[in-house]
Amino acid sequence: MKLPLILAMCALMLCSLAIAAGDMKSKKIGVAIEMLIKNTSETTLEGIPELVEGYPDHKLQPEEGFTAKVYGYDGLEAYSFKFPVEFWFYDNPTILSEKPVLIIFPYYRNIKEAKIYDKKDVLRLTVDLSVFATCNQNGVCNPNIGEDNELCPADCKAGEAEARAAEKGAEEPSEEGLVSEEPAKGVSTTTWLIVLLAVILIAIVIGLIKSGKNKQ
Repeated sequence: MKLPLILAMCALMLCSLAIAAGDMKSKKIGVAIEMLIKNTSETTLEGIPELVEGYPDHKLQPEEGFTAKVYGYDGLEAYSFKFPVEFWFYDNPTILSEKPVLIIFPYYRNIKEAKIYDKKDVLRLTVDLSVFATCNQNGVCNPNIGEDNELCPADCKAGEAEARAAEKGAEEPSEEGLVSEEPAKGVSTTTWLIVLLAVILIAIVIGLIKSGKNKQ
């Protein structure tokens, strides 16, 4: 096999892996909330809300049902949808006293809270989601929560987050014997896979070259 063809195959495989890694990063993120809704006026949060991969499109919504509303730090409603909550089965007259419900909705960088309303539009539950926010829209650039010009242009001008981080680092002198630099971020599994594949392919190419020379 000729060397240019081998190199072309290597480049193609590496490009394919890079594209796959990019697709994984671009997948939609959702927020999952699990609740226990009772047929009285009580609704409790079950477990801790978490970020998940993807979310339903919510195109099919009941005419009557509970409503979930998501609000950002700007105080505006970012998203809302209705979801069904029934305390009886269609094929069984048994009436339930409570029902576990899991809802998933889109994630927003300025997400602050979600509010759950019942069929009569009475507020049942307020869930604090501010821990997931990377843009608190307070007029100050806060790189410590992930704010930068790309993620939070409302608070950060171009380069402001980096400048504030550098300024903060200069104001906090490191103690002798301690490392002052920020720990390096972990390398993703995809990156290690690409590196490993590259090493293997290089070894194969070198082996083929040496084999060709020995035959000569």
